Amino acid sequence: MALMHLIWILLDTFVCCSNLIFVQRLNRKMLPRYFPYAAFVDALKKCVDHISNVEVTLLELGQSVNGATIYGIKLGAGSHKVLAWSNMHGNETTTTRALLAFLKMGDLSAHLKNITLYIIPVLNPDGLDAWTRFNANNIDLNRDAIGLTQPESRVLRKVFEDFKPHYCFNLHD
Repeated sequence: MALMHLIWILLDTFVCCSNLIFVQRLNRKMLPRYFPYAAFVDALKKCVDHISNVEVTLLELGQSVNGATIYGIKLGAGSHKVLAWSNMHGNETTTTRALLAFLKMGDLSAHLKNITLYIIPVLNPDGLDAWTRFNANNIDLNRDAIGLTQPESRVLRKVFEDFKPHYCFNLHD
């Protein structure tokens, strides 16, 4: 039941974000639509510091082509594992901002009963800085899941293999 509740919260958050109502209301002071990766990192750290009543770990997962750190957040300690990644395309920031809004809620314990949620809020930091779909090597990471030619794709694969999620969400605008 807790897993369905979390999925409902996430889906509701992202549906609202598609209309930009939720993002504009909760992220007005956090991040605008266009933002550099450094601003995202600052906002992420503030959100993580704000979380209470649930186990939270901020992880450095690897680096992008241009050397930017790719972060992950692990929340909760339940047996049902959910992996969500966002900003695979650097110019799709809506779900990244929605994830920050979710983290900004603070007390996430009611949403994470029996769940471990692993989030990669920005998989493509170089694309975000350049405001492009592609990474710094001009590769669409969505098309690199088999070849794993890019460091960002290898980060995602490693997280997937190590975490062994029951459910995955590839979040796009």
